[in-house]
Amino acid sequence: MAKKKFFYKKIKQTDSQKDETTKPSTSDNEKNIPKQKLTTEKGSKILSGIKYVYITVFFALLAGFFSPLITGQSFDLVIIGVIILFVGLGGAILVYKAATSEKHRMIYLGSGFALIIISLIFIYDIMGKPLLTF
Repeated sequence: MAKKKFFYKKIKQTDSQKDETTKPSTSDNEKNIPKQKLTTEKGSKILSGIKYVYITVFFALLAGFFSPLITGQSFDLVIIGVIILFVGLGGAILVYKAATSEKHRMIYLGSGFALIIISLIFIYDIMGKPLLTF
């Protein structure tokens, strides 16, 4: 039984020809692929950066960015609120990875719910109604 090469394609056989294999052709369209890929990678890095800036701004607004500006207080609680929201987001991402992963499902699930619970405990602590007292 002869081995088939994965990247080679067979040419149609006629009665007078033997089995022949040829390398895939390299046309002008295939030579331009790296340029297109480079442009796509650069664009995806820019979009990824914009995505993280958007999430950070959204969390800052959610944590009450304008409240210290209006009341004249410090931004300490806003910074802590943004950090707590990122911890909760990390937990949610780990729970999502648990749903899509086969290998480390229980590790992702346990650590994801742990981060979400830690975020909830800190939120109650900021509100002045701590769930845990030390």
